[in-house]
Amino acid sequence: LYTESCMADLFGLSQCNGYVGGMTTSEYGICGWFLQMANQKQITPYFNLEGIFNLDNQNVGLYLL
Repeated sequence: LYTESCMADLFGLSQCNGYVGGMTTSEYGICGWFLQMANQKQITPYFNLEGIFNLDNQNVGLYLL
């Protein structure tokens, strides 16, 4: 049941035009965001509610475009 719920969440995230959530506590947020961009073949906005997202040990900030 847990796996089916996770798959349904990832599918739902992949269909969105942007994402509001947290990246540091859930790998599903990042994975869903990457699936979203792959599905749409473009970079989609991500608003990180946690305020911190490190990419290559550099703080990227709150809003990614």
